Amino acid sequence: MGLDMYLSSRVYLSPYSNPELRTSVLEVLGVTPLTDDCVAIDIPAAYWSKAKTIHDWFVNHVQDGNDNCGSYYVSRDQVTELRDLCKDLLAGKADESALPPTEGFFFGSTTDKDWYRTDLEDTVAQLDRALALPVIAGCGDFHYHASW
Repeated sequence: MGLDMYLSSRVYLSPYSNPELRTSVLEVLGVTPLTDDCVAIDIPAAYWSKAKTIHDWFVNHVQDGNDNCGSYYVSRDQVTELRDLCKDLLAGKADESALPPTEGFFFGSTTDKDWYRTDLEDTVAQLDRALALPVIAGCGDFHYHASW
């Protein structure tokens, strides 16, 4: 129980632009789609647990302030922006007010910075890996969702 956060890389497999790739991937997965339309596959790209500060960034910069457990499109530029902000905070090049720590029962104290620094380091590492994922069939954007 708590805040679980997921970033997925979404790949669209079209029967028109690359039917061979679509057929191959679906065969490997053992999936028979219900229609001949485009198929979307989500590849896990990052996962956080109780990293409320990072969640708040997504809520404010991606979700238009809606903290509603929905799935939201995140561009590669936005992922890069968050990663770079975390890097700048770790290097002392940005003020903490750009990504303020969140205090709470599940999230720790704002006076103990170890958990905050760990969340920033973890975010940089995960987003570096996410951004290194191959852009398959022209798709390389992401989707974010969280659950409480």
